[in-house]
Amino acid sequence: KFRCHTEKTCHLLDAGNGAVWTGPPPTFTVQKVASKKRCSGGPGAFESADWAANTGSKVRNSDFDSAGFKKWAEVAWEKCLQEVISTKHVTVFDTAKFRCHTEKTCRLLDAGNGAVWTGPPPTFTVQKVASKKRCSGGPGAFESADWAAATGSKVRNS
Repeated sequence: KFRCHTEKTCHLLDAGNGAVWTGPPPTFTVQKVASKKRCSGGPGAFESADWAANTGSKVRNSDFDSAGFKKWAEVAWEKCLQEVISTKHVTVFDTAKFRCHTEKTCRLLDAGNGAVWTGPPPTFTVQKVASKKRCSGGPGAFESADWAAATGSKVRNS
């Protein structure tokens, strides 16, 4: 079983059966696949509201090659990974709205107001912070079912 925490600081509590691990935020590079296109919707896709990837004023941007639009794509990619970790492609629209797609292959459809971006899966390294401890719960924490992180037999490992 594991818990994911979003707090900047982990407040350690005693827990004889756990350990706390941390790592830097994932790193990634996005690349534009196509302009004036969008991926078809599909299972597991997430759609944001308008301006969700916006980092400045709310002005439509249909210059898909601009630095501002690429920034929207980077923000959208990061938010997609937070919503759906298995994101493979992101469609970003001229209103900073985005869709997260989990399909291995993006089936491109015409969309004059969007561009499709892709990137590699995030990479990161974890390191142990404390043994026999756990972070206190808090807003944004997720808890898995028992054995969700098991890769082999279900034998308790302490």
